[in-house]
Amino acid sequence: MARQTNYEIIKKIENDDFCLDLIRRGIITLKILDYKVYYERYISELQRVSICQAITNTAEEFRVSERTIRNAINYMK
Repeated sequence: MARQTNYEIIKKIENDDFCLDLIRRGIITLKILDYKVYYERYISELQRVSICQAITNTAEEFRVSERTIRNAINYMK
């Protein structure tokens, strides 16, 4: 069985009431949810531009550093 990425796991549970309980208790942080949003936007940008430009565009759109976007990408893989 192939190992699931963090992104795939988060996508599976995001609409589950149990996930909301985990967020309320601080087990899943809002930072992880931010990372998910950044990652999805980055993937969308990759359809149009290069990797470096996708990172830059995503960082500018969310007004965060490129390092934050790179951290999100690495976490979600």
